[in-house]
Amino acid sequence: GQRTYTLIIPASPTGGPFGEKNQLVYHDEFVCGEIGQVGTQFDGPGHVGTRMKMADGSTQDVFYNGFTVDEMRGAYGLQKLGIEHVKPFLTRGVLIDIAGYKGVETLDNSYEVSMADVRGALEKQGIAEDSIKEGDALFFNYGWSKLWTDAEAYTINPPGIGLEVARWVIAKKASMIGSDQWNSEVTPNPAPGMAFPVHQELIVKNGIFNLENMVYDELVADGVYEFLFVFA
Repeated sequence: GQRTYTLIIPASPTGGPFGEKNQLVYHDEFVCGEIGQVGTQFDGPGHVGTRMKMADGSTQDVFYNGFTVDEMRGAYGLQKLGIEHVKPFLTRGVLIDIAGYKGVETLDNSYEVSMADVRGALEKQGIAEDSIKEGDALFFNYGWSKLWTDAEAYTINPPGIGLEVARWVIAKKASMIGSDQWNSEVTPNPAPGMAFPVHQELIVKNGIFNLENMVYDELVADGVYEFLFVFA
């Protein structure tokens, strides 16, 4: 989309000379960018919140564990829920190949993945639903990463899970979800007036993280659907 990442050398040489005798000069770099969605993107607990009316009648922006934006804001990092407090993940990963189950390379725009899809994919992969345990990381393959080199196609209305599957993820007490598109949930949400509600259900209300813009091609080609997942 419109996000940018730029690295420039601001001058040549950037600095110097230093040292009356040795006259040192040097080059340095200047980086300017919007990091989110230019590659794999991790949604931490401070990423999304909910604007809501409080008991005292005021309106507040509230994030995970009830922290308000007034408690969190800081130009050089969040004062609460900062990503630096998230510890490494070392857990079982489960890839749920929805595109493979549906027999397509890429799901249609705005296709909402149902629980029937999830259960059908797990059954096809030989994974018992009740084998999914608390702390597992659950990843969804929509076939969307194949569109990565076509920015317009990739960014417009991807398929994804909706609230039905999100509630299942919550019931399973997963530590994280992930997908091969840029926000993991169906876009736009089919419910009128709802914008990215899966993010709120998972992150804001339940502290379940979200890893976006993943690529599963090698796992799918090898038929690998369960693995040790390490994310540091």
